[in-house]
Amino acid sequence: MKRLQAAAKKVVLPMPGVDIDDLDYPKNLLVDGIADRAEAIEAAQKKQKMSALEKQFHEELKRELQDSQPSTISTEEKAVSEDNNANHEPVLDLEQFAKDDDNMIKMGMTRKKRKILEAAEIGKKRRKDKVALLEEEEKAREFQEVRSRLS
Repeated sequence: MKRLQAAAKKVVLPMPGVDIDDLDYPKNLLVDGIADRAEAIEAAQKKQKMSALEKQFHEELKRELQDSQPSTISTEEKAVSEDNNANHEPVLDLEQFAKDDDNMIKMGMTRKKRKILEAAEIGKKRRKDKVALLEEEEKAREFQEVRSRLS
């Protein structure tokens, strides 16, 4: 009876055994997909944090093992060196993260593109080295000029 009335009103009823909520299934899939994506992003961030903490823990263990070995350095000097190491480590971690990112980018490339990129990097390094050499030579010439003027 309900089906006949719904047909007269041109309303689509769900099949027997199917809830009205199941009609919104595509919408639910979209919402579930977005939620799964958000969870995946959160899991990836947690994994990165955990790997960073694990790396830090291993570095601290290495430092403790190195400090436990007998040496002629006084305890005050050890404390100063530990403070210096603590100040330099975040920089090293950032450099390591940058290197890891570069390596991950290279891993996704084809061999041909990777070789082209490496060749470009080598060229950039050579140019920087040439510029540094020219600057050193210029400083040496200026030093010689100043020295010759003074004598």
